[in-house]
Amino acid sequence: MMKTLSSLIFLVFMSIYLFGQESRSDTSTLVLSLAEANSYALEHSIDMEISNMDVEIAKKKIWETMAIGLPQVTANANYQYIFEVPVLKLSTPVLTKNDISTIESGVADTIPLFGKEGPPIPMGVQSNWTWDITASWLVFSGEYLVGLQASKVFYNYSLATHNKNESDVKENVTKSYYLALVLDENASILRENLTVVNKTFEELKKMKEQGFVEETDMDQLEITKNTLLNALNSLDRQKETAKRLLKFQMGVELDRNIVLSDSVPSLIKKTQIDNFIFEELVLNNNLDYASLEYMERLQILGVRREQSKYLPTVALVYKHQQLLNEPFLNFTPKDIFAISISLPLFTSYSRHSKIQQAKISLEKTRNSKYKLEQGLNLSYEQSKNDFLAAHEKYTLSHTNFNLSKKIYDRTLIKYSVGSATSFELSQAQGQYLKTQSEFFSAILELLNAKTKIDKITNKL
Repeated sequence: MMKTLSSLIFLVFMSIYLFGQESRSDTSTLVLSLAEANSYALEHSIDMEISNMDVEIAKKKIWETMAIGLPQVTANANYQYIFEVPVLKLSTPVLTKNDISTIESGVADTIPLFGKEGPPIPMGVQSNWTWDITASWLVFSGEYLVGLQASKVFYNYSLATHNKNESDVKENVTKSYYLALVLDENASILRENLTVVNKTFEELKKMKEQGFVEETDMDQLEITKNTLLNALNSLDRQKETAKRLLKFQMGVELDRNIVLSDSVPSLIKKTQIDNFIFEELVLNNNLDYASLEYMERLQILGVRREQSKYLPTVALVYKHQQLLNEPFLNFTPKDIFAISISLPLFTSYSRHSKIQQAKISLEKTRNSKYKLEQGLNLSYEQSKNDFLAAHEKYTLSHTNFNLSKKIYDRTLIKYSVGSATSFELSQAQGQYLKTQSEFFSAILELLNAKTKIDKITNKL
């Protein structure tokens, strides 16, 4: 009976473990558009998890700073053992009848001051416990007030940094999505061409068996087929690598299958000049600029913090102390209330030096802000020029690709009927593969140029 019960418990725990393993390694296929891929990354990316933790730390930092100015209560307990307790010894005067008569007569010079020694009085307790409770409240501190403001600005700075991290993650995911999608589209077109070549090859093979086609023509077409196959295999490997990179950036398990639901034509449509409007750059919308603005505010508060150290610090303190064993003589008060006022009068110009350092740091931040402002304006203008150039390149390469495809298809047909030479087929194929590569490279360049503009204007 016990053996059966143990086996049952083991099976239950194994079922729970295997269920947990399955939930952690979900192998279902993810079908994602670009927007869905970005949303998934913001929720599951390791970088975003770290960024969320930084925001939580900044949020807790506000309460930590605020708590400094709130009442504080501290309890202490101490044990003390004295090896030899000090004692107080007193002597009592011994008076005779003559002494009494002398006192009554007003003459006391001859009275002995000390006589018999009295019992010793201990000045403490050999073994004792002492406990106390201290309550304190920081009534006023300029440094505390400035620090409280700085903690709130630091939280906003953390939020701005968090938003910048989100933008970085979306930029990386977008570029990887574009790369995987373009490689997939490129491979799809090559696969269609390979299907056509294979069909033509089989037709020529039958014609060769009947003696209508020479073996040289078959060899040339087989070279064409092998070239396309090699290019297709290379693209498939690149596509797999791009998808693994995309999954890594999104926080998806690397062994989980993903399908990209967006299409290249739909993404290209969003980049058309007619649909794309260049707006004026608003610096406050840029996340790098917003982060630096919060940094400037922190530096301003840093100057005020150092200046506030010239102000006094006022605190209230109440303390109650209790002994477990009270000694015979105890002059320590049990309850104490105090007001503490601290004002540093002279620090050998240390405070002045710290203020100057804070001001220099503030000036450095302002210079960095001005530099970033100029750089963003320049980068935005350059990005617009790059986008226009990429769009022109895409238009031209698209035209060239369509023309070379027509030439290649016609040459392949002519070759299959014997009206085109193997050299013409080889030349047409090389031109077609080159223009196809240039076309998809131009697509990727155009999409990335748009992504760069979107990031600068915070539209990702």
